[in-house]
Amino acid sequence: IAVRLQPDYFPAQFSIGVLLQAEGRHREAIERFAAAIKARPTYVEARLRLASSLRRTGRVKEALAEYAQCMTDAPDNSEARMGYAMTLARLGRYREARDTLSAAASQSGSDIVFTHGLARLLATAPDAGVRDGQRAMTLVQQMLQRGRTLELGETYAMTLAELGQFREAQ
Repeated sequence: IAVRLQPDYFPAQFSIGVLLQAEGRHREAIERFAAAIKARPTYVEARLRLASSLRRTGRVKEALAEYAQCMTDAPDNSEARMGYAMTLARLGRYREARDTLSAAASQSGSDIVFTHGLARLLATAPDAGVRDGQRAMTLVQQMLQRGRTLELGETYAMTLAELGQFREAQ
């Protein structure tokens, strides 16, 4: 009702978009997030959600632009930086993705999400100029000292496989 009475009421547009996104209805969610951003161009959370739905519907170039705008509006937003790097990789721009993750990992200090993303990219990138199993292993070993997770175990196995240690990777 609020959206029908006042279409530029951005919190309602955003909330409806979140609900649609949770149901996997990304095309409809895109419309709601775009409406929220139109009403409030600096609404970073809506822009992040928009970028995510754009990426999930295959509109990766548009998603990249939205992530870039988020990083401009909120330079310390780790979700925007990670989304940007993931989208670069999806576009096959592996060197840029590596460089983005590497810079974020060195700047973020205790936030290992970037280190983990970098290790995974280094272990699996189709671009041989980006793939670097030894560097990935160094990063994985550093992360293992801080704790173990299923996702880190997967990255460890990917790294072992990249290094040709297939038996250990199983």
